[in-house]
Amino acid sequence: MKQRVNFGWYVFMGFMLIMALAVGSCEKKENGTAPGQSSASETDGSAGPFSQEGMASISDNPAFFASRDLVPSSAPVKDLDALIRPVLVKLFGGAKLIEEVNSPVTERDGEVILNSMKYSVKLLLDGPAGDELHQALKQDAHFSSTPRLGAKPVHGRKKVAMSLSKSTSRSGYSLVLSLDLVNQFIEIRSYKLGSKYDRLM
Repeated sequence: MKQRVNFGWYVFMGFMLIMALAVGSCEKKENGTAPGQSSASETDGSAGPFSQEGMASISDNPAFFASRDLVPSSAPVKDLDALIRPVLVKLFGGAKLIEEVNSPVTERDGEVILNSMKYSVKLLLDGPAGDELHQALKQDAHFSSTPRLGAKPVHGRKKVAMSLSKSTSRSGYSLVLSLDLVNQFIEIRSYKLGSKYDRLM
């Protein structure tokens, strides 16, 4: 009797072992790998979809990837875009025009903003980025500082602002650039020349 119980126990355990091996084999086939093989991510060191080229890193601005790049619709904005965008791309790895205003706006102090633009850039903006952009615009695009905000960028907790000017064969520009460190965009305002703040005329 004891031998029959032992024999039945061995048969039961053998059956369970065969079932376990069969289930394991089916799971590996469903995952696209045969027994004894590893997946591509295990063998070549890739980490699946997050390793694909173009995916954001921790230093990237998520809003940049979600933004649509606009085509400038007016001649002044096209000219400014051609002057400024190459510097933004070089410094921040990418730049998209996300907003433009072409209608003049008169501020409370009588200053006239001829047009304005907003850019989203690939890298996250911080305080030092304002100093780097100021230097790059002066060195690479040959802008000059103006008395409006002073010779150096003005740093705040939420913004970094600077005033610059440039004359081209097409026009002259008096600009204020603001880096919004909270909403992560760069705003450019082009002011009417002859302002009391610039003393350009």
